[in-house]
Amino acid sequence: MDLFEIMKFLGRRQNVPWGLKYITKTSINRNSKSKLSYLRLQIVGEGCNFESRRWKSVHVANRDVMRMRNAMATACASEKQDADEERHDASVPMLISHPYDACPFDAESRSSDPQTGFARMEDPCPPDTSLYCKDHDFREPLVEALVATAPMRRLKDVGFLGAIDYIRHGNGKQPHQRRHSRFEHSVAVAKLADIYARTAKLPKLRRLTLLAAALLHDVGHGPLSHTLEPVFKAEFDIDHHEMTRRVISGDSKWGKEIRDLLGQAGVDTDEVLALVDGKHDGDIGFLFSRPINLDTLEGIARCRAFARRRRDRLSIISIVRDWASDRVLPRAKLDAFWELKHEMYNFVIHAPQHVALEGLAQIYMYNNISNFSSRNFTMKTKELRLMHPNLFKYLDLFRYTAGKPKRGRVLSKKIPSDLLNEIVTFKSRSFHVRKEVPLDGWAAMNIRYHQSKSNSRVELGDLLNEI
Repeated sequence: MDLFEIMKFLGRRQNVPWGLKYITKTSINRNSKSKLSYLRLQIVGEGCNFESRRWKSVHVANRDVMRMRNAMATACASEKQDADEERHDASVPMLISHPYDACPFDAESRSSDPQTGFARMEDPCPPDTSLYCKDHDFREPLVEALVATAPMRRLKDVGFLGAIDYIRHGNGKQPHQRRHSRFEHSVAVAKLADIYARTAKLPKLRRLTLLAAALLHDVGHGPLSHTLEPVFKAEFDIDHHEMTRRVISGDSKWGKEIRDLLGQAGVDTDEVLALVDGKHDGDIGFLFSRPINLDTLEGIARCRAFARRRRDRLSIISIVRDWASDRVLPRAKLDAFWELKHEMYNFVIHAPQHVALEGLAQIYMYNNISNFSSRNFTMKTKELRLMHPNLFKYLDLFRYTAGKPKRGRVLSKKIPSDLLNEIVTFKSRSFHVRKEVPLDGWAAMNIRYHQSKSNSRVELGDLLNEI
């Protein structure tokens, strides 16, 4: 199997030899005399099977390497982005070198280069630039008042991806160079809700209800977001769903201000809760209850932007506008988004280093549970860091060791040996489009877009060896 065959397989979903899914590492040794390059590719199989990695070695002519590099440069990005990537690493052919670079979609969402026949790596659903602006000018007094409340301000110090955020330094300007917060995510979901409401010309009160639900849907998230939530749930019976209900309903001391603001604007608190819980039976309930909703659209697209440089292709805003203006389901766009969700869960969220990050944080909390309480769930991340500096010391190791050779071995030496034998438990998720099911209504969305979950267990030391 030569290099060209391998690249052709990247664009396929079926009939792939030995579960070829993506290439995670490449190394190349050029030989000017023989005009051949010795290329080593690390291949990863389907799903999150950590034992399926293997190396495949091939010989390929230097001229073919250059052809491959030029073809992929033309197909992958705009001229400016190509120039940036050339300057970044001019000595390596432009192969898929990271799990989240490989997004092989079906024929509806990709095109082929006429010269090489390779699938162009097009991201189907990165969000519009406006969703990443940190301003929140909705020109609506209720929204401005809710944003200024203490529970919403706290979300500025709650990371969007939890422990996974700590692979970034957090000081970059571009979405793929910095950490994101639950506050940014909540504001962006509210922007999508506002786009829908204005496009559909909803009455003012229904628009305000929709905006309030979108803005407050994650208001109960704890520090490090989803990372520590399983431990809080197991030990203290609390999660972000329950805390969100307490805040919106006013049962929490934080929530009294929010409840009063909603009441002054004439917004029904129970209706907001029904939307957030996905139990609203009105004509806007689907925006929160269906498998593809405002929350998942923005969250997966933000994860994609965090993982890799964003390229403007199809916007998730266009999906929301289609819902509002035509009252139809854009099948090709939704299919592409569901495929993207599968890629993000399997190649980003469940990548070995990210599973190790979250697992290490959970192990630390379990081992020090006597120093935690249910009240810690409403902390800011900075406050948690002051109380548990060793936890963040471990998380910071993943950032400081980035780019080092034999990174997993370096991490294993710096993390206490008794933690390396601990078992990390996580949920593997797989998302599939049942193309045989016609998308002829909102009810069909639950059938066509299918997901499966399974629990996986692996030792922390084994995870680090995969990095």
